[in-house]
Amino acid sequence: MARALKEAFEGTAVVLTPDLPLHPKEALKEIHSIIDREQPDLLLGNSCGSFLAQMLAPVVGIPALLGNPYFMMTEFLKERIG
Repeated sequence: MARALKEAFEGTAVVLTPDLPLHPKEALKEIHSIIDREQPDLLLGNSCGSFLAQMLAPVVGIPALLGNPYFMMTEFLKERIG
């Protein structure tokens, strides 16, 4: 999906596709740092990325487009990390 978006918007928009840490807390910190640095107009996420974008959008005041969101991520993680 990330590659397709970069190709689709080439020359029209800047599409950032960072490799994020697996741990959600670290990923949120990294995304927040990118937002502070790049000042994006939109957050876009797919699956776990949707979960993270949904959490950050109201905090940073940026709209989010969520593709295939996984809203039960806390339950998923609880089973795996205790």
